[in-house]
Amino acid sequence: MDRSKIEDLIREVYKTRTSNDLAAVLNLFARNAVFHMAGANGPGRIAARAEGQQSISDIMATLVSAWSWIEVQILDLLVDGASAAVRYRATMRFLPTQAIVVTDLFDLIKFEDGKIAELVEFCDTALAASLINDAMSLAGKGAGSAA
Repeated sequence: MDRSKIEDLIREVYKTRTSNDLAAVLNLFARNAVFHMAGANGPGRIAARAEGQQSISDIMATLVSAWSWIEVQILDLLVDGASAAVRYRATMRFLPTQAIVVTDLFDLIKFEDGKIAELVEFCDTALAASLINDAMSLAGKGAGSAA
């Protein structure tokens, strides 16, 4: 694939993600793709690794149901063969609390036959952990007030 094709695919990836359409997002991935959200595992953390369609489907279903992507602005795009490094700014709504955040992210993407073969995503894990903890606190308060 040439550089312009990779650039077009990158734009399509982020356009599709802002559609918040799970089926369309899953269609971006190759059959044996790998998705890795970099970071430490543990309570209130969002690090994850998935290999293959079912695992990626499970993780993407969780992400799409929790994060509504509103807008993406590509800040830097570097292409090397069928791989790309993308730094971008995303405006997202964290659905459990309805908080809207603007954050910078970084993706390393490898393509095969026009599909994502590997996606490694780096995000602000402290921001994500804070939002998850807020949601857990709200859920705890809601459960207590219902009694």
